[in-house]
Amino acid sequence: MTRVRISEEEFTFKALDEAWNRAAVVDNFELTADRYVIISDLHKGDKKRGSDDFLPNELIFCHALQWYFERDYHLVLNGDVEEGWEAEYSNIIKAYHDGAFAAERLFAQKPGYHFRTYGNHDLEWADETLVQKYLWPILGEIKVHPAIRLGENIFIVHGHQGDPQSDQKSKASRFWVKHIWRPLQEWGLTAILWEPLQRLGLVNSPRAAQNNLIRFRRDNYLYQWAQQKGVVLVAGHTHRGIFRSYSKIDQLKEILKELKEKLKSDANRSNYYQLLASIQYVERTIKNSRDALRREKMQDKGDLAPAYFNCGCCVYINGITAIEVDRGTIRLVKWELDDSYCEGGQERRPESFVTIDRKIYETGNLESILKEVKGG
Repeated sequence: MTRVRISEEEFTFKALDEAWNRAAVVDNFELTADRYVIISDLHKGDKKRGSDDFLPNELIFCHALQWYFERDYHLVLNGDVEEGWEAEYSNIIKAYHDGAFAAERLFAQKPGYHFRTYGNHDLEWADETLVQKYLWPILGEIKVHPAIRLGENIFIVHGHQGDPQSDQKSKASRFWVKHIWRPLQEWGLTAILWEPLQRLGLVNSPRAAQNNLIRFRRDNYLYQWAQQKGVVLVAGHTHRGIFRSYSKIDQLKEILKELKEKLKSDANRSNYYQLLASIQYVERTIKNSRDALRREKMQDKGDLAPAYFNCGCCVYINGITAIEVDRGTIRLVKWELDDSYCEGGQERRPESFVTIDRKIYETGNLESILKEVKGG
């Protein structure tokens, strides 16, 4: 009997359809009244330095959750919350018991304010018995879902669904991460060895978060599915914050336009060479990105319906990103340490030596966006 092989795109669409059908539905969601914050890809490990990417941002995460709790936000943790590929769950819980888990517990103890989905790195949470064994003692009797639907128009899903390495071949990828990537991290060799080995073609990360070509494919498929479905999809997985479906090239085009306008208005030519260098750099980056898309036989679609958003991750060098759905407004924000007092030697003394600031990157009217997605 001949086995029919389907493409990655078809497999992704099928997996997303299944997640949609199995999603937890928030029937009482009110677009103009409710507040939700969606955070993805914490990758909480066991706090071993070098291999736990979340560790430097734990306090930023806790501060952000306290801020959202005080302002009556619902919390959605959208997959890869725990780094199950690299660490044992019992060690993760012990490491973050009094920090990140305590901050999350504020929402878990408030009925209707706590939601979780599972990703590829914490896929064990698809098993209710494991959730009860590990998470119930620390968070209470929570549920972890394949996806979340806010009404019928907003779909929150991790985004690994249909990914060849993170879904279909997750066991092999997990072995690679645990036995190759983690030791390199712990020995401090990733920054030294990874790029030279990639250039020689000896290694290539199967993880979407580390491979730009896989990121392009994931974002593209998730956007296409959401556009066909006529919904706003909020994902994680790729570790790349995206707002209103803007691809990397779309964002760079906007930056390039602004730089050229600044160059025209620079009457005194005080920033002429700096602006010109920036323009050349952005143009070169756009070309390289297009070449990468061409190699992957993908298209830069230009004007995109705003069907796809990505909340980024919590493992940036300085800070975490999130998507806020706030009483009819949607935002991409970043929480990060601001050490301007330390560097600037200002006379003004803040309440603390550094501050944790919430920076709004993009904002939009959600009602208008939903109307545009549905072709209205």
